Amino acid sequence: MPTTDRIVDITEGPVSLRHENSLLVFSRKGMPDASIPSRDIGVLVLSTPYVTLTQAAVAALAKEGVCVVFSDQHSMPAAMCLPFGAHFQPAARFLEQAEAGAPLRKRLWKQIVVAKLAHQAALLKHLHGSPYGLDAYPSRVRSGDTTNVEAQGAKVYWANLFGEHPFTRDRDARDVNMFLNYGYTVLRAITARAICAAGLHPGLGVHHHHRDNSFCLADDLMEPFRVYVDHAAYKLTEGGKLRFVEMTKDGKAHIIKSLLAPIAMDGRNETLFYVIQRLAGSLVDAYAGRDETLRLPHPGFS
Repeated sequence: MPTTDRIVDITEGPVSLRHENSLLVFSRKGMPDASIPSRDIGVLVLSTPYVTLTQAAVAALAKEGVCVVFSDQHSMPAAMCLPFGAHFQPAARFLEQAEAGAPLRKRLWKQIVVAKLAHQAALLKHLHGSPYGLDAYPSRVRSGDTTNVEAQGAKVYWANLFGEHPFTRDRDARDVNMFLNYGYTVLRAITARAICAAGLHPGLGVHHHHRDNSFCLADDLMEPFRVYVDHAAYKLTEGGKLRFVEMTKDGKAHIIKSLLAPIAMDGRNETLFYVIQRLAGSLVDAYAGRDETLRLPHPGFS
């Protein structure tokens, strides 16, 4: 696994990528080559269509556990390439994961929802000085969130996140939603990568389930961490004042920076990569019957 997790977003082309001597080499016409150790990369985002990537480079990146994200014509993430079989005993863990009963999965989902609501309440308080009552919601969550407190909390959260500026979550809108879409996709890639590294199957979710979704578990585990993207989007749009925005190189860099900011966990500042890896590892323990407590960080913003 990488020793230094970095998110690399290639926004300008034409550029050719190849792998030489444990380095990912970037070649542009008329410019000197640039390179980065492939083992230092956590996620590689290809935001321009003018990229040539050799098969050897893809194989080398997969060996190092790198997730590669491909973008569409609007420079928005469209697909992911994940390393396969990186763990030494995936079959055993797949079996434990598949055999996890509904009661266990419901208890695990409760922990995730509680953490998500607590993080949302903390962000509202950080930005506006008040959680708008959302801090009371985590205690209402039952096993499996059968009363859908998550959705109730979402109404409070989105109604207040951007203050007096109305907001509607719309994946196709050409506004602040573009920042959210981009950030959530990178977060999803980080989470899926950690899941594969832990020997789990990203398609077998705790709560999310759909036959056409190959990343149900990633969608589950990333929920508490969406707020870090939301925080970045808030800053980029000046609290929602900027209604029409463009997805620029600087905007992407700001979102990536927010996902690399330290997170307090167990009395230390850790990277998001590490925190999500710990979460995936604790899920392995839960499926194996060792400990059902998921390793989730306490909410906090600066």
